[in-house]
Amino acid sequence: MLIEIDNDLNVAEYKKTSGFYPQPELPYEYNYLPMEFSGITTKGVKYPRDIALVFSDSADHQTQELKLMRDNGAEINLPSLNVNYKIIDNTYPDLDIEFAVIDQVWNYYAMDTTLINSNEVIPEYVYDPNEFNYLEVIDTVQGEWSEFGFIPGPFGSSSGIKISLSKPGYFSYADRIIIIEQNGDTSFVSWYITPGHDNIPNIHYPKDGDTLKLFCTKQFSSSDLYEFVSIGAKLDSEKIDSHASKVKVVPNPYVAGASWEGKNPYSDGRGPRSIHFNHLPPNCKIKIFTLSGELVNTLYHNSSIFDGSFEWNMLTKDNLDIAYGVYIYHIEANSNSINSFKPVLGKFAVIK
Repeated sequence: MLIEIDNDLNVAEYKKTSGFYPQPELPYEYNYLPMEFSGITTKGVKYPRDIALVFSDSADHQTQELKLMRDNGAEINLPSLNVNYKIIDNTYPDLDIEFAVIDQVWNYYAMDTTLINSNEVIPEYVYDPNEFNYLEVIDTVQGEWSEFGFIPGPFGSSSGIKISLSKPGYFSYADRIIIIEQNGDTSFVSWYITPGHDNIPNIHYPKDGDTLKLFCTKQFSSSDLYEFVSIGAKLDSEKIDSHASKVKVVPNPYVAGASWEGKNPYSDGRGPRSIHFNHLPPNCKIKIFTLSGELVNTLYHNSSIFDGSFEWNMLTKDNLDIAYGVYIYHIEANSNSINSFKPVLGKFAVIK
């Protein structure tokens, strides 16, 4: 048996098995990379763990607080939040993995177009009308693009239209999910998950019962345990007839002697002789006849399926040496055998 195992030196997402389960026709997109943000000193470690995001319908799973360091030394504090998914270890599903979330709600704002040039308009809430070309609306129930427009109205200088494309705590395009690992008393960040795009028709949004499984390539470690399970030997009843047809007598013909016969222990006479029946089915009997049909001897083979050989000492049922000549053998299953097969006929010769 040959066992070939590849040891991956690089830790990276294993895309062949990563993805949403059950697998939808058009899965939600995502990216899975070591955490790295522009202007942030804190970098993620390629930690070799397989994880899974398990989704639910309600935001009842709590994230961890996390501090990230800016390049200028300032801290960014991510608060604990409630989200609609938890993260577990794929290998040990009862093990919950800590994580933090940058949970951003994806909003668009539009003001009364008659006030677009007013000094009283709050600038960060205003989009230039030309920029509305980049705003598209999708009916997430029907999975179709929807026509829309803005109607001027008396919103006032501090009011406007707000379009929210996601809810706080729910997996969406603007989120950044940061995995937190432990090494003794020390915590560190590893991977982060960035959801893909929300504005794709017919896309499958993660819902209760969905799981995003993320696998990675990894090197061997001292904690790895590999179990090899072999299939026990068994007799295939559908192939036993084919196997039985391969029975051979060796040597055939038997000429004066065989290479495995030992030195004659007697001072005179021929000494012990033997021939072998090979490839025998288990639990069978061998009848040997002369050409005239006289029964010479009946031999019983009761070895395991690993031993299909029977050595006959070339003696008759009366314990006499057989004469030179041609003999017929007939092989069939014993009466108590659980495996039956077609009888096998053959012949062998003994030459002086």
